[in-house]
Amino acid sequence: MLSQSTQHATGITLLIAYAALIAISGNAYGNNNATEQLDTPLSAATGNTYAQGTEVSSYVADAVITGKVKAAILHDPELTSYEIRVETDNGRVMLSGQVDTQAEIDRAGDLALGIKEVRAVINYMKVNNVQ
Repeated sequence: MLSQSTQHATGITLLIAYAALIAISGNAYGNNNATEQLDTPLSAATGNTYAQGTEVSSYVADAVITGKVKAAILHDPELTSYEIRVETDNGRVMLSGQVDTQAEIDRAGDLALGIKEVRAVINYMKVNNVQ
């Protein structure tokens, strides 16, 4: 049985993925009220070689990765800062924000790399200069 915090993190991840899917579903499939039809496929007309379904699944996958990384950071006892922002693009995770120590920067990067779907981590985090 999953602990309550693991269930909560899983629920948050699923909620983020579901919200992302809903948010982009209208854009990915176009406006149903459109009066003009394209004679060529959208990918050929726009020069985009990716199918629309691939774009949707990539966006959702990125949202899931972001949720997993955020959950890992939130539940890690070595990280006390809540000023860590996570963004994902095509499996590449970008971390930014300010923390108290270099060790926290390193730990956040390690946690992100520990998520199997993460292709790379770009760490823009900085140490607070509080004296």
